[in-house]
Amino acid sequence: MGVTIKKTVEINLSADEWELYTVSMDCTEAAAELNKAMTEAINTSDTAAEAYRKSEGTFSKLANFGASDSEPLYHMNSILHKVYGDEWVI
Repeated sequence: MGVTIKKTVEINLSADEWELYTVSMDCTEAAAELNKAMTEAINTSDTAAEAYRKSEGTFSKLANFGASDSEPLYHMNSILHKVYGDEWVI
């Protein structure tokens, strides 16, 4: 008997929670883009690696807001680990 379990997540972190450059600029829209990218990537991916590949471009695109710094990338990896468990090791 085949059983498929699909997880549905919604990511809704603030710019401060993503640790973007909020001190020097408004990063609200950048945080919303990261949330959307992560939500869509996870909800349309079967593996953590696939979700990572789907979302990593958004982090690079938003580098001017600090999205490609170690802190936001840590949060991305932490979310992937929470969703996919030991399949995704930080």
